Amino acid sequence: MTVPVGFGLASLLKVIPVIGATTGAIALPVTAGAMTYAVGKVFSQHFATGGTLLNFDPEKVKDYYREMFQEGKSYAQNLKPAPATA
Repeated sequence: MTVPVGFGLASLLKVIPVIGATTGAIALPVTAGAMTYAVGKVFSQHFATGGTLLNFDPEKVKDYYREMFQEGKSYAQNLKPAPATA
């Protein structure tokens, strides 16, 4: 499943009463977190290898982005909420 399709399906789930809202509320933050994680990893690698914003080629990093998106999704799903402090 591609990222835009997954994000769209997570949004569509919210239409289903109760179950959809709960599932959508969980899926959207995980997807958004995974996308942020992947973009960060892609640009970190690009800049670490001497790249600049001027020579960034999205086509060259598609596979790496997909890999980092899956890694980010696993990471986001396993996050535990921080304990509340008063």
